[in-house]
Amino acid sequence: MESADESFEKLEVWRRSHGLSIEVYRLLADCRDWGFKDQITRSANSISDNIAEGAERTSKAEFKQFLGYAKGSAGETRSQMLRAIALSCPRMRAFISFHRLWKPSVNTLCLSKAKVLPNRKFNA
Repeated sequence: MESADESFEKLEVWRRSHGLSIEVYRLLADCRDWGFKDQITRSANSISDNIAEGAERTSKAEFKQFLGYAKGSAGETRSQMLRAIALSCPRMRAFISFHRLWKPSVNTLCLSKAKVLPNRKFNA
């Protein structure tokens, strides 16, 4: 994080990934495929949760590591969305346009945030 005053809630990458997890819950509210619903909601939640956890760590190197975990969870969520689309799941059609909107932003923001973080301790 940039300063001790900045919280993860102010990070654009966290706000977008948090919005993704909320939207996944909404899209799957009536889904009866419990295994799929559980897996995709867990991976979608992991994106913003890892960003938050990394931002709360004491070193920027740890933050970078957790941004990497978040990017991995974004890939897992995207893979599950694409599987649902390919299988023509009725509620998953909504993921087609949603996927196009969030995919570039979450991945790009995770990478760009990691690139600008120097490897030094936070001022706590």
